[in-house]
Amino acid sequence: MEINLVSVTSSTVPCAPQNVKYSGGRESAVLSWNASVFSARYTVYNVSGTSRVQLCSTTELYCQLAPFDPGTTEVTASNVAGESIPTRDITGPTGARRKRELKATHVSSLLDQGLEIPEVVTVRVNQDSMYIEWTAVVEAIEYTLMIEEENGQQPNQLIRVRATQGPFYNVTDLKPGTTYCIRLAVKYTVDQSGFSKPVCRTTSIS
Repeated sequence: MEINLVSVTSSTVPCAPQNVKYSGGRESAVLSWNASVFSARYTVYNVSGTSRVQLCSTTELYCQLAPFDPGTTEVTASNVAGESIPTRDITGPTGARRKRELKATHVSSLLDQGLEIPEVVTVRVNQDSMYIEWTAVVEAIEYTLMIEEENGQQPNQLIRVRATQGPFYNVTDLKPGTTYCIRLAVKYTVDQSGFSKPVCRTTSIS
């Protein structure tokens, strides 16, 4: 029996996004989620008032928000058939030990799915810039680079999210004597990997 995939896709409302989580803090954060079957677009809303307010609408699997409140945020998936029920279960940074355990589990899961995560191989820093190279991934459409400023005991402050097609990037306009952490993800045709473990470097003072 032959199934018309286009017909099924156009008549089926996608499932709600799963594994919604954020990196960063209330001043600035990146919200990410797993791909939903049949979804063409994802929308992030603020629901703190009497009616929800759209914060972001994207075809990507992440969105940068500033400011950010996980308690008043929800995410939906949609296509021409309609919009999914919202996901309000959003997880964020945890304790260092637990975070490492979750990250290891997440990386293993992604590898089981065949989604390769890029590995940083070169980082060169000076006073105000950082040059990064990483392993190229076969079938990658582009790479997403997340740059965070380390804040000691506080959650890292997200300063930039950049997309690039090549396995290298030069980050400029950084502050001297400051530690920055970088993480990478790969975007494929229909999916995106999780982010790599952070690699941190400190810019020089002089």
